[in-house]
Amino acid sequence: MWLEDHLITPIQRIPRYILLLRDLLKYTPSTHADAPRLRDAVARMEALAGHINEMKKRSEKSVMMIMVQRIVKHCPAIVTPARQVRRLSYVCLSRVYVNEHVRVSMR
Repeated sequence: MWLEDHLITPIQRIPRYILLLRDLLKYTPSTHADAPRLRDAVARMEALAGHINEMKKRSEKSVMMIMVQRIVKHCPAIVTPARQVRRLSYVCLSRVYVNEHVRVSMR
């Protein structure tokens, strides 16, 4: 197994725990003393999974900002905690010099 395979394993545990807790709750009588605690555990694990997904998205957007800043020559510092990528499109730009003016054209 590669390193990436080992790194994803802890992230995969949370959804597995949610499925396990849901099955446990499904087969636990509603009158059982542990039923309310199981419902609470499922809700907390689902909230944790949502938080992890949100943080992962933020991290990916930060990485995109760093990549854009590195790719664009003479790019000012755009990476700050308050900024995030809204949409990333791939555009091929070329400079065309006409009469000492710079015109950027898209291909």
